[in-house]
Amino acid sequence: MDKCDMLRGQRKTRLLLLLGLLIALSFLRYALHRAVHQARAQKSTPDKFALDSKGCRILSRKIEEKATNRTRIICSQEQKFANGHKCCYTNIFGVFGDDNSFRLGDACRPMEELLVPESGMQLRGNDVPEFIRVSCGSDENVHFRPFVPFKDQVEDRCNKLPKRPHQVSVLLFIIDSNSRWRAEQEFPSTMETLRRMSAVNLKGQSPVGNDAFANLVPLLMGQAVDELDDVCGWPSPRPERPKFDQCPHLWRSFAEQGFRTLFADLPTRAAIFNSQEGGFASPPTDYYPRPFFLAAEGPSGCVGRRTETSVLLRYVQTFVRRFASSRYLAVVRVARSAPDQALSEALKTLRRRKQLENTVLVVLTAGEIPPKVF
Repeated sequence: MDKCDMLRGQRKTRLLLLLGLLIALSFLRYALHRAVHQARAQKSTPDKFALDSKGCRILSRKIEEKATNRTRIICSQEQKFANGHKCCYTNIFGVFGDDNSFRLGDACRPMEELLVPESGMQLRGNDVPEFIRVSCGSDENVHFRPFVPFKDQVEDRCNKLPKRPHQVSVLLFIIDSNSRWRAEQEFPSTMETLRRMSAVNLKGQSPVGNDAFANLVPLLMGQAVDELDDVCGWPSPRPERPKFDQCPHLWRSFAEQGFRTLFADLPTRAAIFNSQEGGFASPPTDYYPRPFFLAAEGPSGCVGRRTETSVLLRYVQTFVRRFASSRYLAVVRVARSAPDQALSEALKTLRRRKQLENTVLVVLTAGEIPPKVF
């Protein structure tokens, strides 16, 4: 065998080895892809249903967004509990004149009456529930669910006013933390997300009070606390806890300009206008989930298997998604104990879905020390 034959043989051997290596890598890639897919499927299975019982199943949010059925809430038509009850839902309402209470509807209505249209279809009419309590046979098998329906009265008000050029929505997150430094320590993921969003850090803020109430009232009402008496008669000389309905509000000014408005404050028992004061006699904004959280709050600040803050952030994401092409003002205050990762992921999701394109996003801290704006 001459030298040329040897070189050809070596080249052929190398080609065969390379081909075998490519085949092995292809099989390895397929096996890894299959293993990852199975792991994700197993991981997501427990979260497929937010409520999974003998009589009722409520699809989780992740599955719900991909659902093609007209009815997202699936209840068994045949399975009954020992006491003869099937799943039913009750509307949750606020109580006029008492911002620290809620009331349930008169009757628990069959789930068959509740039809939630597919994603992308508008929810309209007074018969569309905003907050519901789902019961499946016992008080231990209860689930709470908030919705963001279109409201005819709100849409009529907003559509009467033309949208001005370059008019943007405002999404304001207030974190109950007493300094920028503490916020960096308590919400590192959220602060890193804001930096990646090229957020502008506004330093040099001046205090106007010694606690969150004294610092946020000027922001939300345009008046110092000691000026409210002259402006709206607060605090009231009457013995009952004074309310803020007659005071000027930031969201009222936005509503007059054709904006949909939302105000949410957690935890419910330590809300800024309710912990020491009487809150509001009637809902201050178009969307006001306080009655829902009063009804749904459980031990350790949980709503079912999720924290109150996680439920609130999903509610806010739904609100932003529904009105992304409209004008809105959303003021959301979360507690210091709020999950950092949940808030960070909420901001990432809104940005990834391009739902903040025409929105001014403001995140500030407000606690016992003056507020700091990011």
